[in-house]
Amino acid sequence: MNEERISLRQATIWCSMSYVGSAILIVPSKLAVSAGQDAWMAVILTVVVDVLTLPMFIAIVKQMNGRTVGQYLASLYGRWGGILILLIYAILYPYLNFVMAMRNIGDFLAGSILIKTPMPAVLMVYMIAVMLGMRWGLEALGRAAELLVPFVFILLLLFSFGLFSGLSVGPLAARACKRLQARPAGNG
Repeated sequence: MNEERISLRQATIWCSMSYVGSAILIVPSKLAVSAGQDAWMAVILTVVVDVLTLPMFIAIVKQMNGRTVGQYLASLYGRWGGILILLIYAILYPYLNFVMAMRNIGDFLAGSILIKTPMPAVLMVYMIAVMLGMRWGLEALGRAAELLVPFVFILLLLFSFGLFSGLSVGPLAARACKRLQARPAGNG
């Protein structure tokens, strides 16, 4: 069997694009519903909590001492307990991740971009793209991620400018200009 590999750069780009895409699809709508105008505070709190969990993950990796996840679970729960936990994780995680991604993409596209398109049609087109990616393999997906980075970056900038265009900075800018004009010339 042909062993496919991607570079560390391609994997980093792929994961980064996944995180950015998830943040754009999930975070704004869920936060806006639950937090309302205080969504910005929820984002800051989420980042702080995520950063605080890093030491826990680092400690787990240090405890593993170069062992695989399966070997580590077997050392914690015994051979059969480790195999069972690993099997449950290996089956459920990809399935649940796929179902959640499909639902989020369907909600986003059918709800804001392709408004009159039925969600099953949107999901079928997305499934075709997923099947093509699986058929072409990991290396093709890694190269595609590298090619798409500039477009994703440009779209992210446009998206950000679109968000900030609604902000009213007039009063803030007027106050800043008045402060600058009131300051004596020698103080810098």
